[in-house]
Amino acid sequence: MSSNREIQRIQAKYQELGGKPVFGDPVGPPKDLTRIIPQEPKPSGTDPQGHPVRDLDPVKTEVIGVMQNYEHGAILANVLGGCYGIHGSIWRKWHQVGGWGSFLGSPVSDIHPTAVEGGSYAHFAQGTVALMPGGHEAFEVHGAILDKWDALGDTTGILGFPLTDETKTADRVGHFNHFSGPIKGLPQSSSSPPSKKDGAVVTQSSTGSMGIGQSPRPTVLLQEASVFWKPNLGAHEVHGVIRSYWAGFKFELNKDLGYPISDVLRVPGSADRYCDFENGVVYWREGDPRAGSVSTPSFTASGVTIPMVAADVLTQIQGIVTPIIQSFPLPSPANSLEIRRGPSFRGPINEMDPGVSSPVTDYSVDRSGAIHNREYRLTVGFHIGIDGPLGDVDVDLDFNLEIYFDRARDGAGAIMARLGDYTYRTKMGSIGTDSMVSLIDSCVLEPALNHLIRNPRTVMELPASLTKDNVLLSLKVLPDGSLAAFAVHPRDPG
Repeated sequence: MSSNREIQRIQAKYQELGGKPVFGDPVGPPKDLTRIIPQEPKPSGTDPQGHPVRDLDPVKTEVIGVMQNYEHGAILANVLGGCYGIHGSIWRKWHQVGGWGSFLGSPVSDIHPTAVEGGSYAHFAQGTVALMPGGHEAFEVHGAILDKWDALGDTTGILGFPLTDETKTADRVGHFNHFSGPIKGLPQSSSSPPSKKDGAVVTQSSTGSMGIGQSPRPTVLLQEASVFWKPNLGAHEVHGVIRSYWAGFKFELNKDLGYPISDVLRVPGSADRYCDFENGVVYWREGDPRAGSVSTPSFTASGVTIPMVAADVLTQIQGIVTPIIQSFPLPSPANSLEIRRGPSFRGPINEMDPGVSSPVTDYSVDRSGAIHNREYRLTVGFHIGIDGPLGDVDVDLDFNLEIYFDRARDGAGAIMARLGDYTYRTKMGSIGTDSMVSLIDSCVLEPALNHLIRNPRTVMELPASLTKDNVLLSLKVLPDGSLAAFAVHPRDPG
């Protein structure tokens, strides 16, 4: 039952924020907001066979706040002392997505003006709803896309104001929000209805985001930026002419590009910009009206030529992995190690569906937000000789190997190899012992494999002279297992 304390706070907030001209009249009585408290099962007798029966208590709920609905808004007072009011377009959006019980949760702020004049926003427990200057509909941002928007300066940054709610992508895999891009002023003009052209929303004048007592503020609002999120990639922004190019090829549906795996970045040593995608790179040369896809030039260093088809990549991997495995330290009574199978690409990704096979994994993102290249799926079998009568040990090792570009190295950078996830199976002859298998596992395999995870190997040092012609932007393992480098010849800064 609603307490007088919460109701009094709601009434005070109602007057503070403008009362009836803003919220309208109350709609119904105040409503308790509750949550279900999980209950532990406890004994409640026995069944006919004498076994104890444990039942749940009746559902128990706890009041966590009180909400008063109005004709044009709502005010919520929580038991922790917070009291927040929302109204107008922001309230309508919150109500549209499900209100207090939705993914946004309850409001944790009143509506505030943005640093960009004429805009407004309100924060919720799990998201933000913002209304752009001159806008007629507010839009929500939540989750990883909200984190990206906040990190880039929210409404004052390169993304500007949201122009959509978070929406499922056309391929039904990821989510996106479109944004206005930076808000720019227009000369004062007479009021006219908003128009749409090529995905842009243009407002000649507005009455202000709060909707009460604000003078018209001319703005131009263009759909110039987007944030796309994919489960294995996280959220990344794309804006300006690079976004326009990508949008012209149907965003993520263009398999030559796919989803972004970086934000728009500056080309090292240049004012040019680029954005890295799953299967390609889009590049914009400063001053050009359009962006374009980056080519994959051929270059050779350390005797290795890129691009490279999957079979040639496997040959290079064999040249790297074989001596590493052969150099595993062997404790007594182990005396020799011989590779008898592979390294080779592994079979189906899903053993339950043998028709699904690929030499590589998909991209992945770690806890720091760093994107990792597709990894090669490999397998190798080797034989460890053991002194004495116990018999030798055979090892089947399945592992992933990431090939990636490290720009931080000297010269033009380096191409590196890093061990990813691995599993192995050890087996001995019929008279072998578990203790010998444990010895091989703990003294040979685990130390050697963990060392490789912590210490990536250099595959190719790129000479500094490479930068005279090209700047390597991205090294990609493509879905068919081929390896390609994406490089440009940028314009000098200034």
